[in-house]
Amino acid sequence: MRRARAFTLIELLVVVALAGLLTTVVVLGAGSTTNARLKASTTLISSAVRTAYTRASAVSKPHRVVMDFQSNRVWIEEGTGQMLVQSGDVLKTGGAEAATAPEKAAAMEAERVLKGPRAPKAAFRAIKGAMVTEDESTAGRELGRGIRFREVMVAHQAEPVREGRAYLYAWPGGTTELAYIQVGKGESPTSDESMTLTVHPLTGKVKVVPGAKTIKVDDQASEREERSF
Repeated sequence: MRRARAFTLIELLVVVALAGLLTTVVVLGAGSTTNARLKASTTLISSAVRTAYTRASAVSKPHRVVMDFQSNRVWIEEGTGQMLVQSGDVLKTGGAEAATAPEKAAAMEAERVLKGPRAPKAAFRAIKGAMVTEDESTAGRELGRGIRFREVMVAHQAEPVREGRAYLYAWPGGTTELAYIQVGKGESPTSDESMTLTVHPLTGKVKVVPGAKTIKVDDQASEREERSF
């Protein structure tokens, strides 16, 4: 019988080196793909903000960008009438009609505590063709696979939003709200797996910076941020 040929030490080292090289290539490739999805997600959100800002003035109706934490989707809605956004709002809707079940429950509780006549609230409806399917069966565009909303703070809110929905309003006069929007990979934020979008109220411009950044959202901060941009 022919004697079986054994591996030499050099051959074994070559195999190990090739295996390590292939593993490195796969890991780096996966990281590059994730970074590309993260950047694409920030572009999607920026586009939604700019579209809402521009369309609000074009049709003379308030608009809002909806950011859903559960589905990690973003879309644009148009208001049925004029509205004044309430600052320090704990219901997150800014004074608009409640849309989700938790928002409706919170609104009912607030109305029970504060009895008396109430002015009708503006309602918002998703715009067909603007990140919404024609039959409205699927609202919005989903962020990249594995990318999610982490935290959203908008000027009218009392606290940052980390669950449910966050709303960013735009008005016909050519203004929106000062806000920051954190998106990233996975549950816990790290500097290399997060990006933050800052929305400037007077121009509607969106600035994207790496990392999970926060800003102080108030009137004075709004003016300072606009000048420094």
